[in-house]
Amino acid sequence: MLIQHRELFGLQMVMLSEGRLKRGTAYVTLGRMVRKGYLRSRQDPLPPGGIGLPRRYYTATELGTRVFEAWETAERAFVAGNDNS
Repeated sequence: MLIQHRELFGLQMVMLSEGRLKRGTAYVTLGRMVRKGYLRSRQDPLPPGGIGLPRRYYTATELGTRVFEAWETAERAFVAGNDNS
């Protein structure tokens, strides 16, 4: 999703996932992916007079993009290897 959209905040990802991502697990997973170096994040400054938490935007790193591409390649090879038609 981040490779396609470049930069999103967590709730955008939850909404775009059409129910596949849950809010609680999305933020835990995003945090883990940042710690592993797959994503980077930046926090939007809170506007003057704003309340609540500022949005945190996420983008894929070069490492994250390479891992994603390797995963897709492995998935295609697995599916092709199991195609009995």
